Amino acid sequence: MWLFGLKQQKRNDTRVIFDIGSGSVGGAIVSQASNSVKPTIHFTVRTPISLNEQFAYPRFRKATLDALRTTAEQTRVFLAKEKRALSLGEVACVLSSPWYASRTISLSKVEDREFTVSSNLIQELLDTRGVAVDEEEQAMLKQKQIEQPAIFERRILNISLNGYKTGQPIGKKASRLEVDMFAAVLELSFYQELQLALASAFEGMEIALHTHTLSMFTTVRDCFGTQGDFLLVDVGGEVTDITFALDDVIHGSATVPVGAYTIADTLAAKKNTTRHEALSLMTLVSEKEQTLSAESAEYTALTNAGNEWWKACCERIAHMAGGGGYPRDVFITAPHETVGWFKRIIAESGNTESGTPQFDVTPFIDCLTEHFVETDKGMALDPMLAIEALHVLRT
Repeated sequence: MWLFGLKQQKRNDTRVIFDIGSGSVGGAIVSQASNSVKPTIHFTVRTPISLNEQFAYPRFRKATLDALRTTAEQTRVFLAKEKRALSLGEVACVLSSPWYASRTISLSKVEDREFTVSSNLIQELLDTRGVAVDEEEQAMLKQKQIEQPAIFERRILNISLNGYKTGQPIGKKASRLEVDMFAAVLELSFYQELQLALASAFEGMEIALHTHTLSMFTTVRDCFGTQGDFLLVDVGGEVTDITFALDDVIHGSATVPVGAYTIADTLAAKKNTTRHEALSLMTLVSEKEQTLSAESAEYTALTNAGNEWWKACCERIAHMAGGGGYPRDVFITAPHETVGWFKRIIAESGNTESGTPQFDVTPFIDCLTEHFVETDKGMALDPMLAIEALHVLRT
């Protein structure tokens, strides 16, 4: 049984953010002035998660924590060197799917007579109503090796009164109150290890945990002005996370155990080359510049690998759709050297004869620059850290 409540978090203008992905760990210092609507990123760093052997979860977990320590120390050194007069608040860790399981819960209160909606009533509904974990969710927890689940992020996505959405429910009367809520859990021992990994660099700092899923969802919903139906595709090093948003609510999420580094390593093994060289080939077949011949064996191998990857993604999307239609708007993040290649694979997958839908693909990097975030002069924008800055500073 998962029980849900709301956690009030204190707000500060400046945060330290760590992006804990499946292929790397990123770190950033971000702030937002009281007279500005855009956060400013002052510093970023990214450390690869070193996995030179065949994948095994214990090694992956240790390598991730090692990368976090390295990233945290580099961030601490930057702060000390610059001697910035930054009033640091909490440290925020944003986790990718290997480290958590999430779901959207629908809760309701129905009475024969109208009642007045209050914040206490909503809080009571969230605190006292639980939803049993079904067999599919039990399997998901087992797959992610979550034996002691601890809830770390909860967010109300939507409130409806008598079937109509409202952004201002307090004080209104209704006979039916419905709340859609996102919740995520992680393994308790991993949370404790995160705290230890950050202790030497940021001792005494409050650590808040967030998810990639909610960070990307709130950014698209609140910043990009979409119609409420869209797909989020977050390509990590080892996995791809897909979020299915329908009518401004997270309808479902899924993970495909293939990421940018997985594809590159497979190609490297076939061609007897390195991951770096394989990633370079993916860059050559980007949507903007194709300098690799379409007749070459490398081009064919890359295209086949990409099509197999997207086929697996579409199978997950179809399952989440449950026989319904797909959103056509796709927002994607991926390692910077591969994002153009992944965009091309998705955009060219539409086929009316096979019934494969045509998608409109937008990399987050194309949306974020200039309009929503700023960076200190000379800094390159890290899309995932920028997305997380937008989310964390609004939390």
